[in-house]
Amino acid sequence: MVQFISLVLVLLTSSAVSSTTSRISLASTIIFDVMKYGAKGNGKTDDSQAFVKAWKAACQSTPNSKSILNIPGGRTYLLKPIAFTGPCRPSKIFVQVSGNIVGSPKKSDWLSNHGDSWILFSMVNGLTVSGNGRIDGQGPIWWKNACIGTPPPGTTCHAPVALQFKRCNAIRLNGLTMLNSPRVHITMTNCKGVIVTNLHIIAPETSPNTDGINIAGSSNVNIRDSVIGTGDDCIAISGGSSNIKISGIMCGPGHGISIGSLSGTDVVENVDVRNCTMRKTLAGVRIKTYQGGVGHAKKISFAGIKFDAVYNPILIDQYYCPTQQNCLTSVSGNIVGSNNKTDWMSNHGDSWILFSMVSGLSVSGNGQIDGQGPIWWENACIGTPAPVSYHLSPTYMYALQFKRCNGLRLNGLTHVNSPRVHITLTTCNGVIVSNLHIIAPETSPNTDGIDISGSTDVNIRDSIIATGDDCIAIGGGSSNIKISGITCGPGHGISIGSLGHGGTDVVEDVDVRNCTMRKTLTGVRIKTYQGGSGYAKKISFTDIRFDAVYNPIIIDQYYCPTHKNCQNSFASAVNLSDITYKAISGTSNTDNVINLSCSKTVACTNIVMDSVRIKSAIPGRKVYGTCINAHGRATHVKPYLDCLIEPSSI
Repeated sequence: MVQFISLVLVLLTSSAVSSTTSRISLASTIIFDVMKYGAKGNGKTDDSQAFVKAWKAACQSTPNSKSILNIPGGRTYLLKPIAFTGPCRPSKIFVQVSGNIVGSPKKSDWLSNHGDSWILFSMVNGLTVSGNGRIDGQGPIWWKNACIGTPPPGTTCHAPVALQFKRCNAIRLNGLTMLNSPRVHITMTNCKGVIVTNLHIIAPETSPNTDGINIAGSSNVNIRDSVIGTGDDCIAISGGSSNIKISGIMCGPGHGISIGSLSGTDVVENVDVRNCTMRKTLAGVRIKTYQGGVGHAKKISFAGIKFDAVYNPILIDQYYCPTQQNCLTSVSGNIVGSNNKTDWMSNHGDSWILFSMVSGLSVSGNGQIDGQGPIWWENACIGTPAPVSYHLSPTYMYALQFKRCNGLRLNGLTHVNSPRVHITLTTCNGVIVSNLHIIAPETSPNTDGIDISGSTDVNIRDSIIATGDDCIAIGGGSSNIKISGITCGPGHGISIGSLGHGGTDVVEDVDVRNCTMRKTLTGVRIKTYQGGSGYAKKISFTDIRFDAVYNPIIIDQYYCPTHKNCQNSFASAVNLSDITYKAISGTSNTDNVINLSCSKTVACTNIVMDSVRIKSAIPGRKVYGTCINAHGRATHVKPYLDCLIEPSSI
């Protein structure tokens, strides 16, 4: 900037130009100011044409000169998609960004004829883009309704790259602040000899696909001394790239520094990443490839890397399947956990095998997943274990967990002897689980078959589950759950809950049908703590068969699993309503075969029983049902329930 001011003073003193001249020349340096080409810089008027005119003049100026496209400070320039194309006549061309550049707040303004970029530099050699200005891509107008998959041509839902360089050699990028790109902030495509320094790239952690810098088909790229915090990879290196040096990067939030995703005949080699810090990133340093490729990635080094609360610090993932893709993980062999407890401490929390934020994933096969449960069950923790305790695994560790995985398919596998829950679905949408076989001893603690929490549109069918706890448990925040064709036993049956433990839980639209319970502790159960809030409604159990089950039908709003400090006098409870039991039959090992124990302060309402017949597993023994504050109607129910009104008496 000092150099620029000195230049202007010299020019004014010599009267070489008038105040209305659109360019200022001195020796071989020529400055093209966008304001002189009609830019308003008020953040509201479209300045795209002024930038195009200034660029055209700069690009076509005197050969062997130093041309400067100047974007003055103190102003905000509104740009629609714009292309700065070459080749240019000057051997060196500079873009000095001192002001702020913003994208249009209207999606309709983003359609362009130069592809998927907002600001594009194409075939410009010897280019330097620098300054203390800011480039704002108006990302929030894109993130909410981001496209899934490949959108039709001409649509405006597919977010563009904010700043793209295509076939630009010997380029320098320095000093800028980039924020809130619609998608990737900066992309280098088929470029050679690139130096990127002192950038600050910012986007929210939740913003989709907002990589900081992407490198594709490029070589001799040096990125250093920058701060990048986005919603995706801080830096991603893809196929056709070589001789890449990355250093001094502060990354976080984001997905770390990645090589990939690679597929087909992709080749990456000679990558050196050093002296970088990852803070609370989803991944640290990662190499990711699709299955079925034939290329290579080699001569890659990571040195001097520091991790601060990173979820997956070092990761090679050759089963990579990004969001909105149809993924396939085939398990034909057997997977076993370590039989050494010290190997189970992990940095990704409470899971042995975790799939996180993978949409369209399919995990199938005839293989077996063995969680080595016996090494944990003998000394399983009771209550809350001490921090960093090896007791964490049986109390909190899930064998196979899916977090935020939409469109999930799980089929065919055998799961045995989990330390705790075998399969957990957490905040997943659109899940189909079928033809599983889940096995653990009846005495194994807390070895639920499948737990569902915070998930919607889940279909579990045609599976055999025999464990030491619930065959299937449905927790708070779940809706549109369909369960059918399950053979359960031993275990604790199919449960909704426990709900309301210290807060508000909601469950609705649950349909359980055509299932068999054999010698389970409970059959179909709804369990809630007292003192909670929320509701469970629109729940139906149809075509259920019991074989020597201990508590076939139970609503327990006095649930207290520890049997210590249990309290039965609360003013609030989870509200249970619209619960249907239809076409249910079988035998019980206890005399109380229907137990509707609802809260004394909040009644269960609209309970419907139709064609329910349960008898004792012991010939000739009488059975009965009990109710507390349960209301509804009954048709063809044995044993008789005096709390539910027969239609003939209405």
